[in-house]
Amino acid sequence: MRCDVRRVVEASLLPLAMLGASAVSAQQCPCTYFGVSANPPTVAIPRKILLIPSDVAIYRGTERAEALIKGEKTSIEEELRDGIGKEKRIEFVALTPLSPEAQAQVDEHVALFEQVANAALRNSQGSAAWPQKVARFDYGIGDGLRFLKQVTGADAALFVVGRSSIATASSYALGAIALLAGVIMVPSGRAAAVVGVVDLDTGNVIWLNQAIGPNSISNTIRAALRPYPDAPAGKK
Repeated sequence: MRCDVRRVVEASLLPLAMLGASAVSAQQCPCTYFGVSANPPTVAIPRKILLIPSDVAIYRGTERAEALIKGEKTSIEEELRDGIGKEKRIEFVALTPLSPEAQAQVDEHVALFEQVANAALRNSQGSAAWPQKVARFDYGIGDGLRFLKQVTGADAALFVVGRSSIATASSYALGAIALLAGVIMVPSGRAAAVVGVVDLDTGNVIWLNQAIGPNSISNTIRAALRPYPDAPAGKK
């Protein structure tokens, strides 16, 4: 049986701590930029947040389920605006159509965020090789998306990475082969999500969390965003 290369590469970007976990959050997460936790804080918690198109992949066995991906992306946008947005008093701003060059820049930063978030979540675990990074969370993706603040008026951007694997008869055999080969994969019948809020001025990742749950990526994202700080009374 051949193992789909694209699936292996995408799945391997998810943090080790999420696989087989039953809890919503990984140890020491959500991770917050050190400026937010300073006393007094030097970084404000954003309330006007740009929605970067979500990076979602759903697999049935070894095949990408494109129809399910399209439906899940729609559910994610609805959940963020009508669910999390109202609950956390966040104004989510849609990304307007961009030039091909600007869109390519956004796509590059989506890929960069995935790599940075993966490293940050790995290093936030109890056995972190870099304890100073746990105490002083200062990850970032650079200021290459600063132009989006002028275009949209948002202060920060929300990045969402979601992976789901629907259980099939063949997926159990595939999972065994992947395990023997040392490949990291999303467990069958589960969804995993990594969400991060990035300051558009500096590129700093100011809030980051992960979750794993049932097949619905939109519900898993909701779980990951649940710890995001509420707005003070009377403020938005």
